[in-house]
Amino acid sequence: MLKKWFVARRRKVPVNDGCHPPIRTLDVSRAVGYPLTLHVAAWRSATPFTWHSLHDGELLARGDFLASPGIEWTMLETIQGEELLAGMPETVRGAISLAPFIGVELAQACGRLSAARDLAASAPLLLIMLVERGVEETWTPEVLAHVLANKQADVCSAVGILGTKSCARLIRRCRLRPMTRGDIVAIRRALTHEPNLAILRHYATPSLDHLLFLGRFNGDRWPGLPAMIDELFTYNAPGDQQLPVGTTSRLQSTLQDVERMLPAGDRRPERVDSLATLNRLHDRLVERLNAARHETERTSHPITLLQRHGFYPDPPLPGNKHIDPIISWDGLLQEGKTMRHCIGAYDGAIAAGQIAIYHLHSPEPVTVALRPQGRTWLLSEASGKANARPSAAAMKAIQAWLGPQAE
Repeated sequence: MLKKWFVARRRKVPVNDGCHPPIRTLDVSRAVGYPLTLHVAAWRSATPFTWHSLHDGELLARGDFLASPGIEWTMLETIQGEELLAGMPETVRGAISLAPFIGVELAQACGRLSAARDLAASAPLLLIMLVERGVEETWTPEVLAHVLANKQADVCSAVGILGTKSCARLIRRCRLRPMTRGDIVAIRRALTHEPNLAILRHYATPSLDHLLFLGRFNGDRWPGLPAMIDELFTYNAPGDQQLPVGTTSRLQSTLQDVERMLPAGDRRPERVDSLATLNRLHDRLVERLNAARHETERTSHPITLLQRHGFYPDPPLPGNKHIDPIISWDGLLQEGKTMRHCIGAYDGAIAAGQIAIYHLHSPEPVTVALRPQGRTWLLSEASGKANARPSAAAMKAIQAWLGPQAE
């Protein structure tokens, strides 16, 4: 027993104390629909979370490092629980709970390398991005160990984001919650642009939600933007959040509308630091835009759009007794004036076939915008008068009209 402990210490791997078998056998036949057993090395083994699968006693597949058996981490926890995870540090469990879609790979990395366990404690988001990159590039333990031997700024560079101390510090400070594989793309995008770091590096409470929003938003950045993003979220407890459906896309749409309506060089958004202030600015700009289209100009302005874009595109979907398609440039401008929003500024996108506009008149007036996706048209946004949020009944009517295409 002493010799086993000494060898394990020299290899820097967890010690099997004899109370937990190093290999756990999981019968996953019911989950996959055919006879299959998965044999996984427990945390307290020489090579944690290496695995091989057997079908009717024959080897089907095996995985050693940064390789998943194709079984969800939550299933492994459910089937074996503490027998498989016994001895795993809470910091490692915490990192895995943030990204369970690469749970086995994270466990393999942390089980083999003490530097990975250290990173799980100090910067779990950086570890998640690093392991994700390692999976993409099929790194060996030696390659990952070489990367982890560097400073965190250099690790950031290896991940494909800004390799600076400021970036590494921001990652350590970010408040985290469970994420999806698709979120990693947005997070990387956010951390490759210095303007995002510039508005977050001195912000008191940066979070994953800031990174996700900024990674998916193409508009201008200014210091008040993080506070507005915070307003979208109501945190009830660490790792828990509640976001009203459609709020993120609505903020993005409002910001883009303001940017579209502002004259070039206008710096007013730099003074905006709350959703209420943004909405007031948006409403003033809409009023100014629609006021410029005085009734005496209403017949000449559609002619200008006709000369600029040609005939108004045919509606991609027919209306019904509750919804009418907008079918002319004059109708588009009248929609903006009646509904008191800036739909008239969408003329370029409409002419390019990037958006189609409809008007819901029952149970309440709502402007409906659709966007193409392949051969179908999906809901892009829906706005009541002065960009008010439509009622649940109105949204139900829109979704019933769209049918199986509804988003």
